Amino acid sequence: MTAINHEFGYIQDGKVFRKGFLEFPDRQIGEVKQDEETTIKYFEDRYAIASGKVEQLEKQVTEAENKGSYLMKLIHMRDYLVNFDALGDFVVLFEKLDKIEEELRAIINVNRQKNLEIKRALLEEAKEYAEIQDLREAGEKYKDLKMRWIKTGSVEDEYKEEVEDRFHEIVQGFYDRRQAYFDHRQKMMDRKIDQYRELVDRTESLKRELDPRKAVDESRRLQQQWRRLDRIPASVRNELWATFKRNNDYIYRRFKQQGERRGPGGAPNRRQGGQGNYQNREQNLMAKKELLERAKTLEDRSDRDSVEEVKRLQTTWKSIGSVPPEEGRKLAENFHIICDLVRERNFLDKLTHSRLGDTPAKKDELELKIKILQDLLSRDERELDLFQDNVNKLNSDTNSFNRMLDGKLSLQQRKVTVKRRIMDELRSELASI
Repeated sequence: MTAINHEFGYIQDGKVFRKGFLEFPDRQIGEVKQDEETTIKYFEDRYAIASGKVEQLEKQVTEAENKGSYLMKLIHMRDYLVNFDALGDFVVLFEKLDKIEEELRAIINVNRQKNLEIKRALLEEAKEYAEIQDLREAGEKYKDLKMRWIKTGSVEDEYKEEVEDRFHEIVQGFYDRRQAYFDHRQKMMDRKIDQYRELVDRTESLKRELDPRKAVDESRRLQQQWRRLDRIPASVRNELWATFKRNNDYIYRRFKQQGERRGPGGAPNRRQGGQGNYQNREQNLMAKKELLERAKTLEDRSDRDSVEEVKRLQTTWKSIGSVPPEEGRKLAENFHIICDLVRERNFLDKLTHSRLGDTPAKKDELELKIKILQDLLSRDERELDLFQDNVNKLNSDTNSFNRMLDGKLSLQQRKVTVKRRIMDELRSELASI
């Protein structure tokens, strides 16, 4: 069958071919459906689609700020044109793409030189951070540094492996050092926990001691050792303390029971029983001192976890029996003030964040807290003055009533004391900005 020629293609044996161009050979792009003339017109019209795609890419590159990101799109456009079924001057389109690519690669080369300068500067920063002893501070700086490194584009291929390997070496060196520190700290913590467990195990053995007096004396010594031990996580300490206290309670209870059995004439030995009560108060005192120490670790905090921990400590405090009054009053005052400080700070944080949001400027946050606290403190001071006047006017012969008034007065005084202390802290912090 005779071939029908076209400037950019031809029809042969009912099939439509695009003529080869550049390094691409002739290619079948379709078949004659109705007649040759209509078919040729159809593929000529399709060329406008291909031409429009190239013009659109050219416009996007011209208007884009980050022109280098269009290089891959240009490469894909070439593949698209090679396989596009149309009749037209594809050489012109490829020449346009070549021109665009030349401009893009020139821009990319300049950008990669700049990127190399930036990454070399980041390497110098990374070296400086390696000298920081505060691992938390260094970790934050390396985190920010890695984000800036990732956001910085590629460098020239000949330098890429060098800078990437060096950056990884420095950063990984920090993380290895930090991990070694944490591993060492965990080993130290494990040793501290083992010291607590050793005391618990020794109280377990004391429960089987045949001489109750000897067991009690050793129990006192172990409790003194417990107070001198280094701090460990509260959850672990609380669990061990529960067993330690239970064992010591058993030891004191057994000692008291034996004292009662040995009373003269078969009667209970009241003096020895009194000694047992004294021992119980001493043990309760030790338990409350332990709670005070745990509360002190929360003294400067205001987060929700610390508030929950304070609640647990206060519940435990209430469950502990009487203590020697001369020490108990001061102990209770210190404990409750610390707990109130944590709760009050948390309350202030919530009020402030509800008005300013979660990330206010530090100065704005402090000023608002001071304003809120001034209003609350003024109210509490007025209530305290009024309460003191009323207490002075009341003369009751009922001791229980007087104790109730003293307790309420003490509570109101503590409210004022806590707010004044927080106010002093806030004003001091604001003055330092």
